[in-house]
Amino acid sequence: MSNEKNAKTDKNRKEHKKRNTVLKVLLIAFLLFVFISVGTVGGILFGVIKDSPEINPSHDINTLSENSKIFDTDGTLIEEILTEEKRTIVKLEEMSPFVQEAFIAVEDERFRSHSGIDLRGIARAIVVDIKTRSLDEGASTITQQLVRNLYLSKDKVFTRKITEMYLAMKMEREISKDDILEAYLNTIYLGQGAYGVEAASKTYFNKDAKDLTLAESSLLASITKSPSQYQLFKRIEPENIEDDNVNVVGTIEVIGKQYVAVFNENILNRQKTILSLMKEQGKITKEEYTDALSEDVISLINPGQMKNQNIKTSYFTDYVKKQVTKDLVSKAGYTKEEAEEALFIGGLKIYSTIDVNMQSKVEDIYNSFTDNVANKSWLRPDYRTSGGNIVDSYGRISYYQKENLLDSEGNLYLSKDSYSIDENGNLTIKSPKIKYTNLDVVDYFTKENGTIYTHITGSLNINKESFTVDKENKSFTIKAEYYKEHSDLYQVKDNALHISKDVFFNDEKGAIQPQSAVTIMDPTTGHLKAIVGGRDDEGQMILNRATSPRQPGSAIKPLSVYTPALDNGFTAASVVDDVPYTNSKGWSPTNYSASVFYGLTPMRKALEHSYNVSAVKFLNKVGINASVDYLAKFGIINKDNPDNDTFEEADKDESPLALGGMTRGISTLKMTAAYNALANQGNYIEPIAYTKIENNKGEVILDNKPKQNTVVSPQVAYIMTDMLETVVKTGSGSRANFPNMSVAGKTGTTNDSADVWFAGYTPYYTAAVWIGNDSPAIKLSESSRIAASFWSQVMKSVHEGLDNKSFKRPEGIVSRQVCIDSGKLPTDLCSKDPRGSRVRTELFVAGTEPRERCDVHVSAKIDTSTGMLANEFCPDDVVKTGVFIKRPTPYYPSKNGGKVPRDYQYQMINKVCDVHTEKSNPIKDFIDDILDKDKDKDKDDDKDKDKEPETPEEKPEEPKDPKPEPKPDPQPKPDPDSNNGSQDKKE
Repeated sequence: MSNEKNAKTDKNRKEHKKRNTVLKVLLIAFLLFVFISVGTVGGILFGVIKDSPEINPSHDINTLSENSKIFDTDGTLIEEILTEEKRTIVKLEEMSPFVQEAFIAVEDERFRSHSGIDLRGIARAIVVDIKTRSLDEGASTITQQLVRNLYLSKDKVFTRKITEMYLAMKMEREISKDDILEAYLNTIYLGQGAYGVEAASKTYFNKDAKDLTLAESSLLASITKSPSQYQLFKRIEPENIEDDNVNVVGTIEVIGKQYVAVFNENILNRQKTILSLMKEQGKITKEEYTDALSEDVISLINPGQMKNQNIKTSYFTDYVKKQVTKDLVSKAGYTKEEAEEALFIGGLKIYSTIDVNMQSKVEDIYNSFTDNVANKSWLRPDYRTSGGNIVDSYGRISYYQKENLLDSEGNLYLSKDSYSIDENGNLTIKSPKIKYTNLDVVDYFTKENGTIYTHITGSLNINKESFTVDKENKSFTIKAEYYKEHSDLYQVKDNALHISKDVFFNDEKGAIQPQSAVTIMDPTTGHLKAIVGGRDDEGQMILNRATSPRQPGSAIKPLSVYTPALDNGFTAASVVDDVPYTNSKGWSPTNYSASVFYGLTPMRKALEHSYNVSAVKFLNKVGINASVDYLAKFGIINKDNPDNDTFEEADKDESPLALGGMTRGISTLKMTAAYNALANQGNYIEPIAYTKIENNKGEVILDNKPKQNTVVSPQVAYIMTDMLETVVKTGSGSRANFPNMSVAGKTGTTNDSADVWFAGYTPYYTAAVWIGNDSPAIKLSESSRIAASFWSQVMKSVHEGLDNKSFKRPEGIVSRQVCIDSGKLPTDLCSKDPRGSRVRTELFVAGTEPRERCDVHVSAKIDTSTGMLANEFCPDDVVKTGVFIKRPTPYYPSKNGGKVPRDYQYQMINKVCDVHTEKSNPIKDFIDDILDKDKDKDKDDDKDKDKEPETPEEKPEEPKDPKPEPKPDPQPKPDPDSNNGSQDKKE
């Protein structure tokens, strides 16, 4: 027993000793883990703090916004992006106390008591982030947010957060809480391009920040969580507004463009949350909370005009800014508000593709616009008027004459029959001078020395709740209370209602007409080199017509018809019959001269002289769907983002695709890029305006590489280029030519010359020019030859000092002689055509050259006495052999209103002589004829014996050829590429 007991005790001792050893090991391991962890964390903290930037808060908050800069291709600074009206700095005492408390309540409840970081807030955020497995819950104090804006990136990483906390505590030790709050409230982004509470107050309420009420202050504070989601209103283009939209709060003019301001209902719950926080934190009373919550938010909003009259930049740099903002969102993952903030205050370095010298030259040409065209008469406006107002083709008023719209002081006036005041004091207005849904005042025009200026007006600045619109949208009524309160703005005098000019926007300077735009591009890189979007315009973010779509007319033909045809088995020698045609919808295209049709026409000639009927027929051979596919390859159609596309479903038809009568149209930017694919051997390059963007630390945040795709082979592109050279050398685009340079391109004219184009290229640059009036109701007095002439002036200046070059001819191009009436190899008959030889040398992509002989030219014997095909009984002396054309598809004038193509007289005669037959005896008839003449002669001799004998009878004329030798086809009138027969442009 004793031995067993001792053995058991020894065993227990060993187990106890073993447990102690394990515990010691675990304790040592734990202590080592703690020491290592602390050391690691300490090392991380030490490293982060060591790498933190040096800060000088007192100085830095005064230079919080670092202007971004735009450089040219040589790295030379060309513009520093200024933001005078994007932010207005005000002192803290110039802000409503409600503003300060609202932002503190929602952003940093313990701002007045913490030392830069809020430990309770951090703990709460950690719990929420663990639960949601994200880093979405914020715990940044106002001080941390200011530090981030000043010194750090927005990346949500652990080390950045440590740096942010460290710098926030350092800032709190160096400057006061009021200084921090003031800097924060002056720089925070609050949507609609407004930075700081003063700019936001002007944008949303049209008042100073010091005058903001509790309700208005809480609304501004509601925006901070997500400016894009919670901004007080959204800007929507008028055409996208439904008539019954009850959230319309007015209109806003943003750098010359009108938008409808629509209240954003997302803000309401957010505002309620902030007011609750303010009440819970003792910043407002229960009564104040109730009163603010009960206010009609929509009636508070009074959009201000977002204009900047102190900044002048070029169209090119304005386009760069828009592209940078767009790409920061789509390519770098920024939100829209972050992108705008980076552009305006982020200190970005933007390296553009602009050629400053070229841009300057083109701008100089536009500044002397009327001196740079061969014929200035086309500047005379061509428009219809009714009562002095400009009207469209339907008789609708497009522009009022100024005197018919405004009084001598610039106030809108309405005649006595256009308004009434009822017994309750309500003012009802029924006038065509105001569009009722959004109370838009119609635009007007002025005329000075024969030049037209068009002027944009805005909407009446009336709160949505202060007026009503009748159900039929024929009138609107301003409520008595509002009318009485603003009676000084709506005055009745001289039997008219005068609405003050302070109530609506009026562009008194106006825009000169006609207008123009040009875009120039480098063929091989896709770099945009120069952009001008209008004449005599100035300011920032002005209307850029270079990016605004207009109907292209015949300038679309090489892209939608002829390049697709060349790429699908047709050649420059392929022939269609230019004769009357009517499609299944009853639509019939016509050429420039509606009564003229050209008959058998090769593709090269159809393009050279811009025949419309031929273009439609080639399109039908290619197919509508194929044409649309090629336009997508050319960048005209954006299949990836159809919402941003100007090509509409209705444009998938013959008239838009063959003649350019598109619903909206194409911009010079897109047109230039599309033609550039032909200049670049069939390879489309997306046009880019900048190559890279660096942040304020010199780090590249966007390396802009253009997208590319193959449209056609280099061989097809070369054939198309050669055809477009013909257009310039001898066709409709001859005025685009300039000395010592190869030029290829195409004209375009829309109905009634509302838009004229020339798009083309040299071996150095591609460019598209548009000329027209901002409203299609005002026409040009001439057609696209003026665009070709102006293009020549621009490009001649651009090419100064450059050597002449020819377009590079790739391998795989062959030349063959062809008959231009059949497109096939010629026979002997092709050179014996009564119009002269029909044989020409044509270029082909190897493998597409013709193999068959011409079957259009035929010979036949003609009885010249009857003009019909000779039969076996026709006398030999009246039979001649002639050469004719035999149409592949017969054409019958009787089925087409008697219309005949120009080559109809040369086609094969179908009727056989029915005068000479087997029963007739030509010898007997000949002898009888002689005997009859002798008898008559004897009788005459008896009567006139004493008279002098007559002169010998003249020798009969030789029988004439079956058809007289015609004059060569006359050259068509200048610019025959008007899209006659195309659909009208939508109003």
